[in-house]
Amino acid sequence: MNRFIQSLILLLFFVQNAHAQVLEFRHISIDNGLSQNTVNSIAQDKNGIIWVGTLGGLNKFNGYDFTVFTHNERDSKSISHNRVNVVFIDKDGNVWIGTDDGLNFYNPSDDSFNHIPDAANQRYFVYCVTQDRAGNIWLGTAQGLKRLNRKKNRVEDVDLNITNINKRVQSIYEDDKGLLWIGLAKGFKIYDVSKQKAVQGPRNLQARLSSSWIQSIKQTKNNDFWFATENDGVFSYHQKENTILSYNKSNGILSNTVRDIFIKDDQHIWMATKMGLNILNLASGKITGHSYAPKLSLENSLSHPSVKCIFRDRSGNIWLGTYSGGINLIYNFSKIFSNKGIAQGDQEPFSNKEVNAILGDGNKKFWIATDGGGLNCWNKAVDNVEVYKYDNDNVLYHFIKDVAVDLLDSNKLWIGSSAGILVFDKNSKKFKEFKDIQKGLNVEFNHDYKFLNSKYGLWVATNYNGLHLIKNNIVVKSYTLANKKLVSNNISCLLLQGNNLWAGYLLSGLSRIELTTGRISSYAFDKKDLHSLSNNSVSCLFNDSKNRLWIGTNGGGINFFDEKTKRFYPINSQNGLANNTIHAIEEDSQGALWVSTNKGIFKILLKNNKFPLADKDIEVTNYTVLDGLQSNQFISGSSFKNKNGEIFFGGINGLSSFMPEKIAYNREIPNIIFTDFKILNREKVDLNDSVNQKMVDFQKEIVLQYDESYFTIKYAALNYIFPERNSYAYKLDGLSMDNWHYVKNQREVTYTGLEPGEYTFLVKAANNSGIWNNLPRQLKITVLPPWWKTNWAYLMYTLLGLVLLYLFNHYTKYTERLKNTIRYETELYQKEQELSQKKLSFIINISHEIKTPITIIMGPLQKLLKMHEGNTKTSNYLDLMNRSGQRLLNLVDQLLDLRKLDGHAVPLKAAKGNLVRFTKEIVIVFGGLAKSKNLELTFNAKKDKLELWFDRDKLEKILYNIISNAVKYTPDYGKIEVLVREDEIGKNAAIEIIDNGVGISQDRLPDLFQPFKPMDVSNNHIKGTGVGLAFAKELIELHHGRIEVESKEASIENRGYTKFSVKIPLGATYLGADELDNEYLVSEDISNYKSIAIKQQSSFRERKKAIKMANHNERFTMLLVEDNPDVIDFLADSFEDDFDIIKGFDGSTGLKEALERMPDIIISDVMMPVMDGIELCNKLKSNIITSHIPVVLLTARSPMIFKLEGLENGADEYVTKPFNFDLLEAKVWNLLENRQKMKLRYQKEITLQPTNTTISTFDDKFLASVMKYIEDNIAEESLNVEDLSSYIGMSRGNLYRKLKVLTSKSPVEFIRYIRLKRAAQLLKQHKMYINEVSYMVGFQNVTYFRKCFKEEFGYTPTGFAKTEEETEED
Repeated sequence: MNRFIQSLILLLFFVQNAHAQVLEFRHISIDNGLSQNTVNSIAQDKNGIIWVGTLGGLNKFNGYDFTVFTHNERDSKSISHNRVNVVFIDKDGNVWIGTDDGLNFYNPSDDSFNHIPDAANQRYFVYCVTQDRAGNIWLGTAQGLKRLNRKKNRVEDVDLNITNINKRVQSIYEDDKGLLWIGLAKGFKIYDVSKQKAVQGPRNLQARLSSSWIQSIKQTKNNDFWFATENDGVFSYHQKENTILSYNKSNGILSNTVRDIFIKDDQHIWMATKMGLNILNLASGKITGHSYAPKLSLENSLSHPSVKCIFRDRSGNIWLGTYSGGINLIYNFSKIFSNKGIAQGDQEPFSNKEVNAILGDGNKKFWIATDGGGLNCWNKAVDNVEVYKYDNDNVLYHFIKDVAVDLLDSNKLWIGSSAGILVFDKNSKKFKEFKDIQKGLNVEFNHDYKFLNSKYGLWVATNYNGLHLIKNNIVVKSYTLANKKLVSNNISCLLLQGNNLWAGYLLSGLSRIELTTGRISSYAFDKKDLHSLSNNSVSCLFNDSKNRLWIGTNGGGINFFDEKTKRFYPINSQNGLANNTIHAIEEDSQGALWVSTNKGIFKILLKNNKFPLADKDIEVTNYTVLDGLQSNQFISGSSFKNKNGEIFFGGINGLSSFMPEKIAYNREIPNIIFTDFKILNREKVDLNDSVNQKMVDFQKEIVLQYDESYFTIKYAALNYIFPERNSYAYKLDGLSMDNWHYVKNQREVTYTGLEPGEYTFLVKAANNSGIWNNLPRQLKITVLPPWWKTNWAYLMYTLLGLVLLYLFNHYTKYTERLKNTIRYETELYQKEQELSQKKLSFIINISHEIKTPITIIMGPLQKLLKMHEGNTKTSNYLDLMNRSGQRLLNLVDQLLDLRKLDGHAVPLKAAKGNLVRFTKEIVIVFGGLAKSKNLELTFNAKKDKLELWFDRDKLEKILYNIISNAVKYTPDYGKIEVLVREDEIGKNAAIEIIDNGVGISQDRLPDLFQPFKPMDVSNNHIKGTGVGLAFAKELIELHHGRIEVESKEASIENRGYTKFSVKIPLGATYLGADELDNEYLVSEDISNYKSIAIKQQSSFRERKKAIKMANHNERFTMLLVEDNPDVIDFLADSFEDDFDIIKGFDGSTGLKEALERMPDIIISDVMMPVMDGIELCNKLKSNIITSHIPVVLLTARSPMIFKLEGLENGADEYVTKPFNFDLLEAKVWNLLENRQKMKLRYQKEITLQPTNTTISTFDDKFLASVMKYIEDNIAEESLNVEDLSSYIGMSRGNLYRKLKVLTSKSPVEFIRYIRLKRAAQLLKQHKMYINEVSYMVGFQNVTYFRKCFKEEFGYTPTGFAKTEEETEED
């Protein structure tokens, strides 16, 4: 039922509009920038800008963009209300806006509004505005008629003597006599301006309209009046006849609600109704309607049925404002092209939208080859289409590629379909297959045929089997690739030019067949030949009226073939064509070529016939869908020119036809406005900016500061007919070598970095038809120079130059006086430097000479140390000498290194490492020395790890010098803090050494790092050499770092303060390739231990064997203390064949294990958690239980640092990590061998003089204490091990192990041995009897005494005494 009703409505619509004028609407709505879709009023100002009043504000439209003005409560200069009822332009070009809150005046200079108040200061609603011939502004309001008092700038009431309560004035019109016709809510009034009162109108008219709401009043040229009413339709009043005519829904208009009347011309009245647009033809009396047709989606359908206002602009375009559909724009521009296809609303559409070929059969009848819809016969005169399809199951027969008439029988048509060739009989309407030309082997193959009639017969080109000639329905000749007459069997087009047959190939270029001689010539693209065919894909061929051959290609544009020179001359995108794919070519009566492409149709007009052509000789005009084409894409070979000159082109949406000589042009020259001026790409500039204070379009000149020379100018041509096709050109006078730039539809230009000066910007525009505005719009732009290039600046420069000349004269004289002084001081300085260098050279040379004898002394001294390893007293003296010699050598080395640094001979070898661990280990080394001086030495770091690239040896020397100075110059009970951190910026690592020692005086700080200038501290008797800090500074600078010092000298009341800061850059980017140590071995990397091996000599193995035998082949016990699991496992694996291994992973655990297990030797790391190796060593050596155990310290630092400045901590050996294991093993066995030698020495000393043993070491003191206790109690028979262990303060087990290690005797054996040794001494005196001696040494049993004595000395006591006596006599 719904479908029936819709069909009925559509039928009635088309019946009503069958003979209506075809109108096309351009819809402009909120989607295009309009503020609101209800349009109450439209007007055009003197510049050509369109103003639109809506329920959502006021709109200013330039054809491209809307500028919207709305009410803002906080802005008194904004429009007074968003509901705009009317926009009016007065004779002076002023814009007046009537709103629901009064009248507004627009200020174009700053886009502001002035609100015109009511005389009674009351709110009033404005519905219409007009101006009489005297210039008075009249307002129709809800409160009646009002007039603008310009002097007082207010509106005042005008009395119309209205008796009705509703005084609303909806419309005002001034007639030819100067009378105002006032449309009211009921009827109308006539107001005589000169008499300032209402006058009587035609009685019959007033009576007829007395109850009608008058929406609009207009007067025609013949003085007839037209009235639009809200509910009663339209009335016309003819003054001459004094008659009234009524037009309403009953006699043809769409609705009785009519909002506006528009007098288009003398013969047509347009009516804006609630249900659409009605046009009354006064000559015929017929009314046509144009309404909203959503089901049809017609391009000539209104966007909304309710039309509220009608306006015609200066170009003749008509603007319709609708209730909810925005604006409907009707161009004053006749339609160029007519289309036929399957568009919605077409009552007689083609059977398919793609048109492959067109054949005319008279001026009004055409045969259309469709792609899938069969053959169509279109009678253009009556717009009737008949469809013919071959009755066959193969649908490919419905895909018609070409159609041609049979010249021998005009009732027959040759049809080329995708399934083969058909012959169609016009009379019988039946098809017949033509089978003489072999088809493709594949049934589904898409055949393509092109026909060409000639006097020789019908030429048939195929896309698979070459070229054939049909005569009398028989194939009489064939040209194929097989018979070597063609380049390819795939032919796309044919052309007969005299006796020459041209065949264009789809992919292989072009061939010419000379029909009289049979000669064939071929042409193809050759990239080496600029005048070859531009593309091998030929789509169409055309012979123009001058017998010139044109070749259309797929991608190469159109080619002209010069028969004389055999050259091809292309016209393509470089000459103005927007697309190089040419589908078809036709020629009009003026000789212009029309070509169809994938971007519309192009008209090519040649101004010169001499090839090659210059760009100025070719005029190209492009037409697209915007001009009414079926589509921008067309189909190859689909074109036809009728006898009357009408040209047809087939495309993908039907065909487009036109009469070239009737193509209309828009002759309206567009006005140009400036729409925006942006500085530095800012959308909105400051309120104080001159460009913002006055709108750019109203400015003749813009002045810019020198730093504002980056700006953008926007412009627009006020042509509303296809504004997107407007073209622009601009240039900037004053800019060197700047000519006109043609930029098509680009509407802005940006300039950057203009030099100071005066410029003139010029812009011109062309409308949609290419008509240029030859009077360009100008804008003067001045870029001011910077202040330093102004006239005032140049004056200042002149004055400054004079001052400088004076100063130069004065300075020249002054410098002459200084030169002598400087020359004298320079010579003096040079002499001082020479003297200083001589002193330094002398010291260095002396140091060099000193080093040689010291080295000679140190060699024998080392040998003496080895020779007296068992003699403690002698060893102590020798060790003191060795240590002092090492200090002296170190000082000499520093002097020599300082000299090398001056000569840049010391290389930096930096490797990546943990600065925190490195520094902490050095601080630990100084712990013992600090403790001996009662100093509090602490180390702090904000991070556990701080990676730095540094030279270990050099940084060690740096820190040694600084920390040793801090210890040296800090009195007892002072504090020293070493801090490692990153600096605030994070670019440097900082090491800070802070002490509260004696401090440094401020006058000494500048020379602190100068060599040979020691710190002389008045209250400290320590003297230095002045080399250490200078040496440290040089080494720090070698690291690309710096050293800083802060200090405050100590006073009687307060301690001093000194802080040395060493800062070295982080990362390795500052280091050169030669400053990196690529062979450095990380001490914590176990692979660096396993990779080092030295083949042991056989002599070492023999020594090892002897040491084991001396230990009675008992396995030694080794304690390993190391926090690195890899290193401790490596050591355990390496020593486990000869030792019983005990492991400890920190110093505390190691100490506990040492006290409990009493190992034979201990290997410990220095850097460990809980307790470091230095502290562990001190505790072991200071404990009587463990003092005898040899200790080897593993350190990442140089062992020399432990040998200097009293930093010894009791360790027996130092080994640098990563160590050579063979070296470590040799040191271990050397220590064990030394312990065995020590046992023999103790035994020997005790044997010789038990009471006169030299007391030096801790173990010596221990033995002396044991021996003293035994000697003091030697007569006591009860003397036993328990008493001895109690006296010594050791457990019996520890005492046993201690004595066993030192003397190879158990405590019992040792007590008995001392008793017997004392007995031997007494016997040598010959003063006592044997039994007395026995009692005195604690033996109560004389027999047992004799037995023990003989076991020890090999003699009985009596025999021993006699032997001694005989020895004395001898």
